[in-house]
This record gives sequence, C-alpha cells and structure tokens, in this order.
Amino acid sequence: MGKRRSGKPNGRPKGSKSSFSFRGDPSKLPIGAVAQILGITIDSVLTLDASGILPAHRDPQSGWRIWDRATVIRYKRSLMAL
Repeated sequence: MGKRRSGKPNGRPKGSKSSFSFRGDPSKLPIGAVAQILGITIDSVLTLDASGILPAHRDPQSGWRIWDRATVIRYKRSLMAL
C-alpha cells in the first residue's frame, strides 16, 4: 500500500487524534472533515466560506482554514430541517 499525499501513513498531521479534529482539538475541524460531515465537496465548502454562509477561521500557525464543530453541526441541522 502506497503513501498518501501527506507522506504520513494515516494522512493526518502528527499528533492528530482523529480525522475529525484539528491538531487534536475535537471542537475544530479541517476542510475535509467539514466536507465529509456535510456530504459535499471541498469546493462547495470553500464556496460556503467565501459567501459567508459557513465562515472559517485561519489557524495562526499554518494558515489553514478551520471550522468550529458546533457551527458545522448547526448548519447541517438547518439543512436537514428544510
């Protein structure tokens, strides 16, 4: 089995406890986890961020977009209510 693009066998940053957390903080989510939870593409998550519907914050160390888990879950519930 080959390596993933990250070069790490599990594809997660070192010290990450789950693919659904950011730097081991379960209240923060990286873009891939947001896309998976919402069942949409990463491009769609970026569109939601750019439009201000589901805004991300930037991690000061890496510059990566991160989302608050509670906000993502609230957004998903609002979609399911439609």
